[in-house]
Amino acid sequence: MLAAAVLDRMQLNEEQTLAVQHPQGEPSVLIAGAGSGKTRVITERVKWLLEQGVLPRRIVVITFTNRAANELKERLELGKVSIDKEPRASTIHSLALSGIRKNPKAFGLADKITPLDEWDQSQLMKKVIERWGRKGTKK
Repeated sequence: MLAAAVLDRMQLNEEQTLAVQHPQGEPSVLIAGAGSGKTRVITERVKWLLEQGVLPRRIVVITFTNRAANELKERLELGKVSIDKEPRASTIHSLALSGIRKNPKAFGLADKITPLDEWDQSQLMKKVIERWGRKGTKK
C-alpha cells in the first residue's frame, strides 16, 4: 500500500497514484472517461518523473486536443524557460508537424512545410474536382 502522505500530497486516489508512480522505462497509457482526473494524473506524473531525476527534455505528453495540451502547459507552468529545459506538452498533430519541419526531406517533402488552413483546403479540393470531373476520370 502506498504511503498516506503521498496520497494526501497529490490529492489522488490509490489507482491514480499507481498511474503516477508507474515504473520508468515501462510503457504506459492512460485511458479514462471524462472527469476522471486524467489531466491531474498526467500533471502529477510529470512532476513525479522530474523528482525522480528524469531530464525535462526527455518527457513528452501527447494529447489529441489543443485544449488539453494548453491545460497541461498551464498546470505544469510550461513556457517560462527554453523548450529544451522543460517537458513538452503537445497535440499529436503539433508534435508530428514539428518533426516534419525539422527534417522535411526525411519524409520526402520539400524544404518548407506549411499546413493548409480551411480556405486553402477548399481551394485545393475545388482544383481536384475540376481536374477529375464529377465522374472520377481525369480531364
